[in-house]
Amino acid sequence: MNPLQLNFKRPAIWLIVLTTLLKLILAGWVELNNDEAYYWTYATKLQWNYFDHPPIIAVLLKYTRLPFFHHEFFLRLPFVLFGAGSCWMVFKIGSLLKDEFTGLIGTIICIASFYVSILAGMLVLPDAPMVFFWLLAAYLLLEIISSPLSSFALNFKLLLVGVVIALCILSKVQGVFLWGGFGAYLVFRKHPLLKNPFLYISILVSLLLLIPSSLWSVQNSLSNINYHQSRIHFNQIGLNNFITELFGEILYNNPIIWGLLVYSFFFTGIKNQLLKRPDISLLLWLSLPLIATVLVLSLFNSTLPHWNGPGYSLLIPIVAFLIREKTPEIKIPGIVKFAAGFIWTLLICAILLVNYFPGSLGKTEMPKYGKDDVTLDMAGWRDFANTYKSKFGTQYVCILTDYWFPAGHLNFYLAPDIPVIAVGNLPEVHHFAWINADTYTLKKGDNACFISVSNFYSQPKDFILKSFDSVSQPILVPQFRSGKIVRYFYIYPLTGYRGGIPANGVLENIN
Repeated sequence: MNPLQLNFKRPAIWLIVLTTLLKLILAGWVELNNDEAYYWTYATKLQWNYFDHPPIIAVLLKYTRLPFFHHEFFLRLPFVLFGAGSCWMVFKIGSLLKDEFTGLIGTIICIASFYVSILAGMLVLPDAPMVFFWLLAAYLLLEIISSPLSSFALNFKLLLVGVVIALCILSKVQGVFLWGGFGAYLVFRKHPLLKNPFLYISILVSLLLLIPSSLWSVQNSLSNINYHQSRIHFNQIGLNNFITELFGEILYNNPIIWGLLVYSFFFTGIKNQLLKRPDISLLLWLSLPLIATVLVLSLFNSTLPHWNGPGYSLLIPIVAFLIREKTPEIKIPGIVKFAAGFIWTLLICAILLVNYFPGSLGKTEMPKYGKDDVTLDMAGWRDFANTYKSKFGTQYVCILTDYWFPAGHLNFYLAPDIPVIAVGNLPEVHHFAWINADTYTLKKGDNACFISVSNFYSQPKDFILKSFDSVSQPILVPQFRSGKIVRYFYIYPLTGYRGGIPANGVLENIN
């Protein structure tokens, strides 16, 4: 039978369903990391924009959480479903490039990608909706340039693209690269779509949908824009940051898949002129500019490997297509199956390490016991919350801390019983500056406590010491894992609030 006539939709769906079920099991097994716990605070106060990211993640958390099921499983559930949607879009794009078997290969590669499958497919991060909308927009654009459409269908899809790209940008700002890449593709190919007024109406639709979040930024002194701008500079080239970024991207996208990507491009795509096809060219315009931009930034700045993750997500169907061109028989290459097994085996081993490794992987000296042990970001918070509630109850009116983590964890695992307030400058407390006043307002004479963790150890700063009559020596609460101490929670009793801490918790020029 002609491979083009074979139906691979069902195995792709079953593969996505099975991996989704596995991710749901893992989602309830491991505790939240620093970012996940912090993003939960977004749902406590809906805004048109936020200090770190646009509002889509807040909307997701607000309207999908179940008030009687305060658990990691339910928090991660919508993000797991977005991850399933992203894998399906990879299948659809691969099918559009050649056939459904190409889509199936792309689906397996997608599942083998740590970034697409886990970071943007299970964890509570804005990358999950962003990658889904990114892939959906790419699929619609591919249909527009390569499928025979009626005038009405073409114009409708153009308008739909405007909405989808806006949703992508409202998930994370990297979405702007979609319009930039598509525009560059049209200009360099002198495409007749440039004469279609609905293209420009679509761009206008995107801009209109971004107005509320833009107004929020203006009304809040461009605090979010200034924060991100402060992280970017072009002073001195640093190869260390570039190497760290490059190796991070290789790890995030699975070293085996990354190697397969390079091999496929150079030994199949370029050799056979396949990268010049209009559909492949479009996907390259939508992906490579973002990847290149982050790599260039890493020459001057400390960057993170997931910043250009959406760009890599669109290389997945291209790799699947190139593999399909090189191996016309209906057989999943062994290296693709091995890559998927490798990343999932690694993931399960990592979760076992987080939950059950006996002892600390970091420092074992006080007061910074556990420092550099990254597994502690996702372990011990449930136990500490239970210990705190049983030992202290409502003895303290609120908990103070001086950074957005551990404030996020304390807020999630102790809420709603114990108010948590983050106090410091704006880059230290982030979104807590907008929720502190609604959480609790300190009154003169109040007794509170300051909590720090030994792996990110800090003592109460001077502005906190001066705001209370007395600060006692810390009470140490050890955290155990498989019977071994891994870190300590420092609880400093604060007696007799005098005043001086602003309601929003933001102080400038602090020590």
